[in-house]
Amino acid sequence: MQLVAATTNVRQGACQTVSADIQRDLPPKAQQPRHAGFLVRLAASVLDIIIMGVPVYLAVSLIYGFRLDPEGGIFSTGDLVQFVLLGGMTVFLWVNWDGRTPGKKLTKIRIVSYPGYGSFGYRTATIRTLIGVASLLPFLVGYFIIAIMIAGREDKRGYHDIFSNTCVVHDSPSDGDPSSPL
Repeated sequence: MQLVAATTNVRQGACQTVSADIQRDLPPKAQQPRHAGFLVRLAASVLDIIIMGVPVYLAVSLIYGFRLDPEGGIFSTGDLVQFVLLGGMTVFLWVNWDGRTPGKKLTKIRIVSYPGYGSFGYRTATIRTLIGVASLLPFLVGYFIIAIMIAGREDKRGYHDIFSNTCVVHDSPSDGDPSSPL
C-alpha cells in the first residue's frame, strides 16, 4: 500500500514539475498573444470551406462526376481525392503562410506552436490535420468535443491543438474584444 502511495506521489510530483517547466517556458502573460475562441475559429473554417472547399469540390466533381451517393461505400473516390487535396493544401498553407489559411487571414487569426508561439513544420501541421480529419468520422462528435474544450479552457486549445503542440491566436492583442469568448 505504501508503494502505491509513494508511486502516486512521485507521479503527481512529476506532473507538477512538467507543468512548472511549461509555465516557465511561456512568455509573461502580458506578452502572450490573445488566444482565439470557438466562434472566430468557426468563422475561419466556414470561410475556408467557401474559398478553398467549393473550388476543389467543383474541380474534382468535373473529373469524377457529381455523385450524391458513393459507389457502395461511405466515401466515393472523388470524396477521398477532395480530402487529400484539401488536407495537403491546408498543411502547405499553415507551414508556408505563417499558420494561416485564407479564412484565418480574413479573421486575423493564425496557428502557432505552443508554448513558444512560433512557427511550426510539416510534421506538426500533418498531425493537426489528421486529428482534425479523424474528428469528422464519428458523426462529427470530435468537433463537438473540440468546441467544448475551446470554450472551457483558458488557453482555448482543443485536443487537436494539445496533441500537435499548437494553439490559435489573434494576429494582434487588440484584435477584437479581450473579454469576448471569440
